[in-house]
Amino acid sequence: MRNTGLVAWVKDAPSAEISKSAGLFQCAVAIPARDEQDLIERCLRALAAQQDAPTFAVVLFLNNCRDATADTVKRIAGELPFALFVHEADLAPDLSDAAWARRLALNAAAALVREDGVVLTTDADSYAEPSWIADCLADVACGADIVCGFVAPDFSDAPSLDFETLRHGAMEYEYSQLAAELTLLIDPDPADPWPRHQMETGANMAMRASALRALGGIPHVCPGEDQALVRLAQRHGFTVRHDFKPHVTTSSRLVGRASGGWSEDLKMRADNRRGVCHEKLEPASAVLRRALLRAGLRRLWGSAGFNRRAARLVPNPAALKDIKGAANFAAAWARTEETSPLLRRRPLLRCALEANIGRLRALVEARRLAPAPAAAVHA
Repeated sequence: MRNTGLVAWVKDAPSAEISKSAGLFQCAVAIPARDEQDLIERCLRALAAQQDAPTFAVVLFLNNCRDATADTVKRIAGELPFALFVHEADLAPDLSDAAWARRLALNAAAALVREDGVVLTTDADSYAEPSWIADCLADVACGADIVCGFVAPDFSDAPSLDFETLRHGAMEYEYSQLAAELTLLIDPDPADPWPRHQMETGANMAMRASALRALGGIPHVCPGEDQALVRLAQRHGFTVRHDFKPHVTTSSRLVGRASGGWSEDLKMRADNRRGVCHEKLEPASAVLRRALLRAGLRRLWGSAGFNRRAARLVPNPAALKDIKGAANFAAAWARTEETSPLLRRRPLLRCALEANIGRLRALVEARRLAPAPAAAVHA
C-alpha cells in the first residue's frame, strides 16, 4: 500500500448530514475519539499494517478532547500509509456523546467513498487484525449490507478483574453462542449462517455506503447506536452478517470514555452490582419460544395465516395494523417483538445462568440431531 502523503486537519466537526457527493476511495474507516492519548497510536498503527486492502482513508473525529490525543496523532500522521482526515471540535454537551461522534465520523467517511464504496468503523481504544479491512470487504462482496465483526477483550489493561468476573463473562459468552446456534437451527438464515456470533458493536462494523445513506446515517441513540443501526437496517430489508473473521481487540479498562459501553459493563460485573446477566440474554425457555414463534411466522409470511397468527400474538389493534402492513418480514417481526406480551423480554438472573447453560446446551444438542428445517426466504 503506497503512502498517500495526505493529512487533512480541520478545526471543525463533520457535517450532521451525509454528503450526496461520492468520493474516490473504495473504503474509509471512521473513528470517534475522546481523550485517547495512550491508545490512539496503537489503533492507527494497526490500520497502517492492513494487508490485501485497497487504498483507503481514515476519518478521525477528536470529540471534546482534553488530553494530548491531537499531539499524538500529529506526531505519527506523516508515517501512516493512508489518507488521514482529522476533525477536531468541541461539541455542545447535548451533542458530545459517543453516538453523535460516531454518526459524524461515519458521515464524513461516507463522503469520501465511491457510490459503491464501504464504510468501516472502530474505536480508538481498539486495534484491528491485519486482515480486518479485507475480511469486511469479503463479506460485503458476498452480499452483506452490514457486517458485524468479532471483538475480543484485551484483559492486559484490566489486571484488577478477579477470577469470578472473568468466569461469569465467559459463561455469558457461551450462553450467547448457544442461543445463536439454537435460533439458527430452528430458523436458518442463509445470509447469516452458522458459525456466527451476536456482537453488534461500533468497535467492529462495516457497511455499504449506499445502505448508510439510505438509512440516513447511524441513529443518535446513546448508548446503543450500533445496535440501533442493525435493527434499522433489518427493518429496511438490508442483510446483516455476524462474522468471526473481521477481528478487532478492544481495551478492557474499567474507566471508559462512553456511557453504557464495554468498560461500564465490565465494571458492573467486577463490582457485582448487577443481579442479572447482560440485557440481551434471556432464559432458555424464552430463547426457544422466540425462535419457534419467529420461524412459524416467517413460514406464514405473505399468507392469510400470517395475519391470523399475528393477531393471536399482538392484542393491540394499532400495532397489529403496522405488522400486517409491514414492507418485509423483518419489519413485521420487529414490531411483533415490541408489542407482543408473549415476547416481552425477561432478564436472565446471574444465579440462574449456569443452570440455563445446561438447558440450552441440551436443546442445541437435540436440534443438531434433528433434520434441518428448510431455510425460509428472509425478506
